[in-house]
Amino acid sequence: MVAYHDLYDCRVDQWQKAADDWVDLARRSSSACEDIRAQGKKPLDDHWADATGKQAGRRLEDLADRLESGGDIMKGVAMVVDALAHSMGLAQRTLFHATELAREHGLSIEDGRAVGAYTGAAPVGPNVPQNVRDAYTKELGQISQVNGLIEEALREASQADAKASAELDKLAKTINVSDTSQAHNEILVEASHVEFEILRADITVSPSPAASDGTARPRAVTPGTVAAALLVPLLTVAGVATSLHTQEIEHGWAGRQREACRHLPFPMAEYVAGWAGVGLGLAAVAVCVLLARRLRGRYGRRLGESWPGLVAGTTVWFNVLAIPMELIQLYVVYSAAAAGINLGDGC
Repeated sequence: MVAYHDLYDCRVDQWQKAADDWVDLARRSSSACEDIRAQGKKPLDDHWADATGKQAGRRLEDLADRLESGGDIMKGVAMVVDALAHSMGLAQRTLFHATELAREHGLSIEDGRAVGAYTGAAPVGPNVPQNVRDAYTKELGQISQVNGLIEEALREASQADAKASAELDKLAKTINVSDTSQAHNEILVEASHVEFEILRADITVSPSPAASDGTARPRAVTPGTVAAALLVPLLTVAGVATSLHTQEIEHGWAGRQREACRHLPFPMAEYVAGWAGVGLGLAAVAVCVLLARRLRGRYGRRLGESWPGLVAGTTVWFNVLAIPMELIQLYVVYSAAAAGINLGDGC
């Protein structure tokens, strides 16, 4: 059973890194297998046909088979660890949401359970004021909600941990397997089934106790998150358009001077447009960051786990190009103001 503090403090990113490392090891093992067969056994078969050469060829083929089998077994390990990291990440985010909800309700977490002002001291008796009774009833509902989320998170984590642990123990006993068919068609296939079972457990297929008693996780798609998500691309586009508008203002200013055949003051609107372009680009990034923090803290989700977050997280990357361009346009504005224009020979 996974404990509260174990799940809260676990480094899910390290498990994901471990899965990636196992994938890299499997790739290296497969590459070494191919090299032995192409550069070792094949030349040996072609140029050393006596009994000693055949014996050496069999030894190389056995080594290549072990590397190929080892590669498939390591792929199985990577599948299980990757599924474990994914499942633990979801469970940990549910737990983080529970602790955030507890803080919002003025509750604290002790020994993995929510406690409040009335915990262990329930107001009873005929002389208890009605407002105290109401506060006590409200607190009981809030405690039940938070504890329901904690139990859900620990249940998900424990299920994933048990399945992954059992399968990894079995994979550890297959280290000496050299039968490539067994490694690919039995061991790897079984590992993929366990991976699917771990991931499938994260998908709610029937109402859970938390959902039935009102402790389900709030939906991340709300008018506020949708408005914030749509604001990111709007601010991004507005920043680029406003910044480019400085060129139109400057061309108009230059044309008026040539028509009047005299120098005119630099238009303040161009300064405003230049700074506004940069400000709008930075505002788009700020809104995306605030939305990410809101989704993580209030709903226990990352940006890519809801469509508003996905919209904001995708479009905000355009500012990697937009903000430098807007800064360049701002520099051009100040350069034009300092240099002025040539009125021509007719003036």
